[in-house]
Amino acid sequence: MIYNRPEIIERLYLVSLRAAAKRLALSEREAKLVLDACNGLWLTGDLMGQHLRAEVHDAIDLNRLDEKWAVDGRSLVSRLRDLPLPLTAAVEIWIADFWSSEKLNDETWERDHLALVVQS
Repeated sequence: MIYNRPEIIERLYLVSLRAAAKRLALSEREAKLVLDACNGLWLTGDLMGQHLRAEVHDAIDLNRLDEKWAVDGRSLVSRLRDLPLPLTAAVEIWIADFWSSEKLNDETWERDHLALVVQS
């Protein structure tokens, strides 16, 4: 069997990210809170999908990011808690892609990247 592994992995990531977006039903402000809370998220293969909940929970409890972004922090943390590990890992990759991009200060990049997870 011949297949294109990088293409399949990218497709699997996008399908997982869409499924996560559908389950989370994030507003734009909630997505921005997630990005803000996870600025500096370090991804490792053995811990994929295990950082997001704690990072967001701590950012809300310790830094009051829910107030900064005017969102219901408890609701967001609850939805993150219910997200299966593979979908959580996809969201973590989405976060890492955002912060590692050379287009980080480009408004179009931010809008397009948010559109991957924000439910309209």
